[in-house]
Amino acid sequence: MARVLVVGVGGALGCEIAINARQLGHTVTATYRTNSARVSFASRSGVKTEHLELNDPGGLEQLIDGADISIFTPILTLSKTAARFVRDKRAVFFSSNNVAIDQTADVYRELRDAEAYVSGSAPNALIIRPTMIYGFPGDGNISRLAAWMQRSPIFAMPGDGSALQQPIFYRDLAQIALSCALEEPKPEPIVYAAGPISISQSQLFETVGRARGGQKTIFPIPLKPLLLAVAGLERIGLRGPVSHAQLRRVLSDKRPAGNPVRLGQTDLSAGVAAICDALDDRQARS
Repeated sequence: MARVLVVGVGGALGCEIAINARQLGHTVTATYRTNSARVSFASRSGVKTEHLELNDPGGLEQLIDGADISIFTPILTLSKTAARFVRDKRAVFFSSNNVAIDQTADVYRELRDAEAYVSGSAPNALIIRPTMIYGFPGDGNISRLAAWMQRSPIFAMPGDGSALQQPIFYRDLAQIALSCALEEPKPEPIVYAAGPISISQSQLFETVGRARGGQKTIFPIPLKPLLLAVAGLERIGLRGPVSHAQLRRVLSDKRPAGNPVRLGQTDLSAGVAAICDALDDRQARS
């Protein structure tokens, strides 16, 4: 059995990884920045939880030294500095499939630089590039779409809806990350993670609409005037539901952009239903 460090147990992905590792019999230490119900749940499941700020080099180095494997769930631009303490130990970091798709956005240029830093500092590190992650309230993707569709039977879709996507359920991603962390021999330095099938954007919207109480009227909006409008708002410091950079990627194929690819097993309809149930539960408690 291994000593596993999971950074980010306060998030859905980190909590899932930590609990999965503990259920497999590993000794798990998991860190959090802000205490939450997920931290308490992980602690009750046998995970040792500790408060840690990623900018605390002394505390971070000590925890990494005490682990055989470290898994960093905050996005790589936040967790990259940990690579200098990992050195030749096994570690897993999370990047994005969009790094290989969008060559112009600042956020993905920063991620590419972070990947290079990790690769140069930690030769046994593994970088996972997931496609769209979904499955919990606040995932920033399908949960937001489900919340919007709850409010109206009519919904606007940017673009023509033909671009292909392959969303991955967060619990599947947790299993893939832990499997890669424990796998011998070590997998390739960069691994792509995606859902079991690819679908078009319009099919994704229809799936969410069905989960939100039946058929929704979804109408496409031409992308060019929408891009101009959003760019104008951002120039004067205003931010809409989606950014200009996100809109530019609407027409891009977002399936895994490289190999090897690890596929999750959760059907999209089941994953979307799980989000809707979680959103409804949260609303009922508020």
